[in-house]
Amino acid sequence: MPSRADTQVRPYATFPHHPIHPFSHSPPRADTQVRPYALTLPCGKPLRVYPPFSHSPPGRTPRSAPTPPSPPLHLFTSSPIHPSPPHLQQVAILISRALRHQPLPRPKHTVEEQKQPSEVITLLSSRELEKMRKACQLAAQLLDYLTPYVKPGVSTLELNDLAEAWTQKHGAISAPLGYAGTVMPFPKSICTSINEVICHGIPNAEDVLRDGDIINIDVTPILDGYHGDTSRTFLVGDASPVARRLVEVTEECMWRGIQTVKPGARVGDIGAAIQAYAEAEGYSVVRDFVGHGVHRIFHAAPQIPHYGQRGKGKKLRPGMVFTIEPMINIGSHEAEILVDGWTAITVDRQLSAQFEHTVAVTKEGVEVLTLSPAKVVA
Repeated sequence: MPSRADTQVRPYATFPHHPIHPFSHSPPRADTQVRPYALTLPCGKPLRVYPPFSHSPPGRTPRSAPTPPSPPLHLFTSSPIHPSPPHLQQVAILISRALRHQPLPRPKHTVEEQKQPSEVITLLSSRELEKMRKACQLAAQLLDYLTPYVKPGVSTLELNDLAEAWTQKHGAISAPLGYAGTVMPFPKSICTSINEVICHGIPNAEDVLRDGDIINIDVTPILDGYHGDTSRTFLVGDASPVARRLVEVTEECMWRGIQTVKPGARVGDIGAAIQAYAEAEGYSVVRDFVGHGVHRIFHAAPQIPHYGQRGKGKKLRPGMVFTIEPMINIGSHEAEILVDGWTAITVDRQLSAQFEHTVAVTKEGVEVLTLSPAKVVA
């Protein structure tokens, strides 16, 4: 699960398709530019809101959005320039619910995370590294378990529930569930990011996989206090050559970054290798989300950008453990965040893919901790 980089991601708000759960939705899947409405929330803050529209990739049959109920008219002040249609009233209700949202129970590890200075890099002992191996192998096994369920007709909520049940059965807990966010805690156990969703997609019953989709599944079980963090992008059914090529390049980007890891190398070497290959293939590298240190703390130092210059950044030392998880886009590298505060999408609604491994710097070089024991590939 990538961490937010030290940059500002532009906010983006869209109508959630599910009329009951305020954040059970995915962004519209369409190559359509829609003029936003200017709203003022009850607290006085401005908000851009886009009207609902079908969320199908270019060339696909649009999905219809359900008609929302007619809510009261006093929840927000509309712009004098653009009259506000009734569906925007529903957006105000959803935001109000978010502001009143009660925090979900959160793992105890997040308290430790909040206390640790972001610049402090933890070097793991051999005993700690062994615990990380077990947590990371569990994460890899979880993705292996989910692989046969990634097919047309399966909803992302079903994938989430399968993952949560499997995680509990193996004596672990899901780190994303209840993880603190800018709007609300993350409400599910895994991240499911379909097509133009870059990362942090929230599983829900409305998002049913269809033939030709691509989906990134990001899992982080906590075992004995240590986090195993990994993700893969899967092709659903008969994906297009364009989607297949993006997924292939993205995975190769990850491996090229991993190959630079060794004692004495710099963090910038990782990003430079990834960026050089991605851009040579005609793709862009997301800047707003980066890899991160991981151990007893979910998102720790150092940050691992997937772009940069060789010879720059912090020096790698044995005992460092972090994720390398490039997010590669067909179009622009820029991201927008939905009203839920989590879901990041491409600004041009073109496809995005991601792969992630957790790696450890060793005296000999690098150890990939989240390799699939069954050698399952997406």
